Amino acid sequence: MTVVHQVGRLDIKADQIINSMSGTRGLFRKEPWERTESIAISELVEIRVSEQLDGSVSLSFTRDAREGPVHTKPSTTEELAQGFTNCRPPEAIERFLQEAHEVNPTISIEWTSVRGDLASASSIRVKTYRSGAEYERDAPRMVAAGWRPEDQTALAGHVNVRRTTARVLLGGFLAGGASRSRTKSLSLG
Repeated sequence: MTVVHQVGRLDIKADQIINSMSGTRGLFRKEPWERTESIAISELVEIRVSEQLDGSVSLSFTRDAREGPVHTKPSTTEELAQGFTNCRPPEAIERFLQEAHEVNPTISIEWTSVRGDLASASSIRVKTYRSGAEYERDAPRMVAAGWRPEDQTALAGHVNVRRTTARVLLGGFLAGGASRSRTKSLSLG
């Protein structure tokens, strides 16, 4: 069963998830591109299915980055996450998950709905990272959880008072976004 996502489709062939993507790029978005990659189902430790506020569904796959046997509880430094947004149709997603679980029964499948959970929460989160490496570790997880980067800045002893004030006035959640140390901030919405 084929699951369609924002830039392509996911299929299961034998013991692999085949991710076929295509689109356009370039200054005027006229240059077509295509890419196909495979994910070994045996490497997966978790599949998360998240229903977003707008009713769309996101799928994220967590796989063990270590070589050797699959571990059921990888630490945060030993796992890789990959996310796909706007997945559809619902019956294809359900069949896709069944097929993946048949190939690898040790996969943990987690269903969440952020419709109720985030209805009263802010839709903007400002995160501050102390290093590029910290950002590189956290960004894939945030994207897989349904967040998307909105703005990214590198501060060098400078606080943008206008932007910080605007975010506070617009009701954004400010979690350490104003700092005078050398940091990277990523605004997620």
